[in-house]
Amino acid sequence: MSTPTQQLISLLRAEGHEVEDNEFTLEYAGLEISKRRIACHGGFIAWFETDNDAHHRVKIYHNGKFYFEWEPVTYNPAFGCYCGYLKYHAGVLVLIYKEKHEAYIVAIDQQEVRYITFNGEKFCAGNDMIYFQEYANMSNGIIGVITVPDLVVRPTITREELAAMNLEVGFI
Repeated sequence: MSTPTQQLISLLRAEGHEVEDNEFTLEYAGLEISKRRIACHGGFIAWFETDNDAHHRVKIYHNGKFYFEWEPVTYNPAFGCYCGYLKYHAGVLVLIYKEKHEAYIVAIDQQEVRYITFNGEKFCAGNDMIYFQEYANMSNGIIGVITVPDLVVRPTITREELAAMNLEVGFI
């Protein structure tokens, strides 16, 4: 069985792209893909790609054929867009990324995109939840909670409660 990285290399090469396979990234057509930001579920493969300038997007293929593409919402794409998380939850692609002003938790279900924002850059995932900390709560230890893949806001918890679950928020 091939890895998600191997599957993506095969897919891109089948489309006629030259693919450079580096230690942590794949590069093709002036775009870069972090090997940690490739997700598979059933016949779906999704990835986040960037030219590290002003072009950022999520691509999804199904059974080797183009299925969907989405350009992340950004204040100004030239300031950067950094993907911190990309994984399927119950068949829904969940993406967490940071741009200049906000962080986004995104759910892509079929070809429907829903998202929420938070003003921070720390998060972690566990127990079908995304835990995040906003800048305003850095000193008081309040942690926001969102269920995935449905993006339902839950009551906040404390940093200590998160630690009791053996989880800790980290940077995107």
